[in-house]
Amino acid sequence: MAKDNSNKTSIIPAAVFGVDPPVDLAGLYNTSKRDIMMNGDKVGLSPGKMNGLREAKMIMEEYYKMYGGEPDKHPERYIQCSMYSRSEKDGGNAKFLKNLPVRVYCDPDILWALKERNRDYYDINAANLSSMINFLNMSGNKEAEFIPAIGKGYRLDGTRHPHSWSIVEPIDCLNWIVNTLNK
Repeated sequence: MAKDNSNKTSIIPAAVFGVDPPVDLAGLYNTSKRDIMMNGDKVGLSPGKMNGLREAKMIMEEYYKMYGGEPDKHPERYIQCSMYSRSEKDGGNAKFLKNLPVRVYCDPDILWALKERNRDYYDINAANLSSMINFLNMSGNKEAEFIPAIGKGYRLDGTRHPHSWSIVEPIDCLNWIVNTLNK
């Protein structure tokens, strides 16, 4: 919003970073829909798989309300609200990140996703995050980085979970922020 329509905000970003953020909301909706289709009628799912199924249902319900329906019926709303749209040649809103340092962190632990959520590479953030960084790199952004934090995702209680803030190495991240701001 600050780059596309700067008269709506006084914020001018110097850089952007994210910790396993959902960047393509249409993709997340469709992944959630697939999750429900694949697992919704299964009995005896583990607690982790049930959590994933509840999350998928919540995402679909909320996005349906927020964006007026499914992505194929309202693509413009999903594109407008997504940081990146893989379906768009110009990357959707990612085009506004072409001249900004961008760093995204992700723990793309496929073995955890397969075992704990019945999900594959198409279903985890790593696919869209790496696609966004690839788009930015191909668009000339030499400061767009995907930081793979494989095996670093743990919740405070010690439970393994790749979608945890622990995937960020704090000193490295702070150094990146300081160095970026001091350029």
